[in-house]
Amino acid sequence: MSRSERNIRQRSRLEDACIRCYPVLTAILNHLSGSDAALLLAVIGLYYNVEWAGIKMKFVCLQRDVPEHSQWIDTMVLNGHKALFVGSDLDAWVARLRYPLTCKRYSILRVWLAVRVRYGVDAELNKRRRARPWAYFMVTREGDVVWGPSRTTRRLRSLFWTDNNVIPIPRNSEVLEPILPHVAWRGTDIPNENGIELVWAQATGAGQLPFIKMCPTQWSDQRLDRGQEGWHRTTLAWTEECDRMAPGAVRDTRRSAFRMPYFDLSTLECSETVHLREVTQPDRFAFVIELECTPGPTNVANKLHGILW
Repeated sequence: MSRSERNIRQRSRLEDACIRCYPVLTAILNHLSGSDAALLLAVIGLYYNVEWAGIKMKFVCLQRDVPEHSQWIDTMVLNGHKALFVGSDLDAWVARLRYPLTCKRYSILRVWLAVRVRYGVDAELNKRRRARPWAYFMVTREGDVVWGPSRTTRRLRSLFWTDNNVIPIPRNSEVLEPILPHVAWRGTDIPNENGIELVWAQATGAGQLPFIKMCPTQWSDQRLDRGQEGWHRTTLAWTEECDRMAPGAVRDTRRSAFRMPYFDLSTLECSETVHLREVTQPDRFAFVIELECTPGPTNVANKLHGILW
C-alpha cells in the first residue's frame, strides 16, 4: 500500500469517527474561532462535505474571529443597523476561512468595523426637526433608537452610547467624544488572539451621510509606497501624516485605481464598493468613502466609493 493510499484511509477513518461523535465535534467547534474551525474541518476532511454545509456555515464565519465583539455585532444586526467589515485586509481574512490549508495566518489584519444607524432614521430625524429644530435621536448600548429631547432620555443618558449616525464599538469607561469636523479613526489597543485588529471611524453628525476620508494605503505599507503615493500627507490641519489607523484599500490592476471590499454582516455576503463621480443620491448609500493622500491632487483614479444600503 502506497503512502498516499494510507493517508486517504486514515483520513476516511478520522472522518467516520468525527461523524459518529457528532456532539463531541460540535462541542469542540463551539470553542474555536472561525479560522480554527475551518482548519479543523479541513484537516479531518469535512470542510468540503456537502452534508456538513450547515455546520460549516455556523462555525466558519468572520464574526467568530472577533469573539470580544461578536455579541454586540449580533445585537446591532438584530436591531436593523448596517454592520460591515471593510478594508484592504478583508480579502486575506476571507481567504483564511475559504482556504484554511493553504492560506497563511501569521500576519496581523486590520479591518474597519463600520456600523450605520438603520435605514430611515435620518429621514425621520429631518422630518421631526421641521417641527422641532432641537429634536435628536440616541442609540442605546442595546441598539435601540430613542428619540428626544425628553426628561427620560436626559435622565438615562448613561444608558446611551451615541447620538451619531455612525455607531462606534463600545469600550468600557470611555467618554463619548463630541462631533468632530474631521474623520477620527479609533482602534483596539492590540490585535486579538486571532490576529484581527478592528478600527472604526467617527466623523459626521446625526442626519448626515457618513463621508469617510482616508488614505488608500495602510500605514504598514506607506513607507514602501511613497514613490506612487507621495509622502502620505493628509489635508488635516494639525498633522502632515496620514492617519495610522485607517484600514486602506486594495490596489487594482491599474496602479492608480483602487477597490474597496466589504462584508455585510446582515446578508453574510462579500461585495465591493461602487465607484462614484459624485454623490447625487445620498439616500442610496450607507457610507461614502473618499480616498485621498497628500495636499492637492492625488494619484487616485477613482476617489469616491459608495457602500449601498
